[in-house]
Amino acid sequence: MKEYLFEDGTNVELGQLKVTEQLSLADYQKAHQSLPIMCHDVFIFYRSGILLVYRDNFPAKNEYWPIGGRLQRGVPVVDSLRDKVQKECGLQLKDIVYIDLARHFFRTAPFDLKKGTDTPCAVYAACGEGILKLDTLHSKPLLVVPEGVHIAPVGGCVVQEYTPEFSAKLHPYVREFLSLGLERFFGKQ
Repeated sequence: MKEYLFEDGTNVELGQLKVTEQLSLADYQKAHQSLPIMCHDVFIFYRSGILLVYRDNFPAKNEYWPIGGRLQRGVPVVDSLRDKVQKECGLQLKDIVYIDLARHFFRTAPFDLKKGTDTPCAVYAACGEGILKLDTLHSKPLLVVPEGVHIAPVGGCVVQEYTPEFSAKLHPYVREFLSLGLERFFGKQ
């Protein structure tokens, strides 16, 4: 994803844009109900499979999903993504590649908001290193591999072959980009 740090003939100082004080919960809830929330997700190649995690919060609760979430204000996308991955699963990213821009529309939202969630999302693929340690909002890590590929489970992950039956259970967004990730990392789906 291209980023432009230039206005009126000079570079923009990102430090001026960073948020030092978070919005109050009430203000964030108002923003969430009124604005799209820009996000970033990453399909991580980790220990010979692509990592998906089970979401234990809305939106996409009870779905397998890539690691990611809301983009930090005033932080370059890749730096924000690295930070999000570190916080959500303890991994470090390398070889980060931008894939595409997607947009999710959900009926559900965090905080029991009634207006749903609208999230434009920059989608990435990367390699993950380190020891997987999920935060409290995610569980049941899977390492997805192409059908017929066998790897040993590691770090509490279950290995899941990408069968038609498994694919049919995934959210269309996850299915589409997981297929692209499998093609990228394995040369097949």
